[in-house]
Amino acid sequence: RMAREMELSHDLQMKLLPSAEKFEGAEAAARVEPTEQVGGDFYQLFALPGDRVGVMLGDVSLHGFPSALIMTLTMSAAGIYAREAESPAEVLRKLDDALSDELASTEMYLTAFYGVIDPAAGVLVYSNAGHPHAFAVREDGSYERLVATDPPVGFTGADAYHEGSIAWHGSDDLLLLFTDGLPDALTGERGTSGEQLVLDTVARNRYSSASDIVDELFELKPEGGRPPVGDDRTALVLRL
Repeated sequence: RMAREMELSHDLQMKLLPSAEKFEGAEAAARVEPTEQVGGDFYQLFALPGDRVGVMLGDVSLHGFPSALIMTLTMSAAGIYAREAESPAEVLRKLDDALSDELASTEMYLTAFYGVIDPAAGVLVYSNAGHPHAFAVREDGSYERLVATDPPVGFTGADAYHEGSIAWHGSDDLLLLFTDGLPDALTGERGTSGEQLVLDTVARNRYSSASDIVDELFELKPEGGRPPVGDDRTALVLRL
């Protein structure tokens, strides 16, 4: 009975995530693989007025049922705020206000990236609450890290949140977001950076479909055949 309930919980959580491949506003692909039956990684895609596209990816500290609860609350709130707020910073500010009590009581925090791509203006505006793995991958294979503008949700104060922006060159650019579990599982025995392996894989396959790129990322294996690190693994690739 317990195994069946865990399986149902997993299925329910996966159904809360949108189908990135069916998103009409852009070419996108994403995958979430919890280390347990349920976890705290999530992503969301939003079709916004003016042909803009909103992209969010988050990682709740710890994993299992406590982080799954925070993940569910975050997705519910983000779905409202992304359509109400005028800017990515305002969306994360509202999320922080909505989740602060729950995060404090559970002693958890949330790293989150939220970006809005405006193809007409040729710009990506984003707010990054302590999420380390957010990149724009350019047509020539180079990449630009979309650095954190603020601490994780749950650690910030009343003066957060801030924004950054970069030029967006239409379909020549890729937005790449992933959580710690993906590179941590790939760190090599000789000190090879798991993050660099992810970036090299995306750069090498940058002309492939978003779905094929995500498949390539999850086919990467750690050196020596070591078992993956016990953390949720998530990746999202988007081309607009």
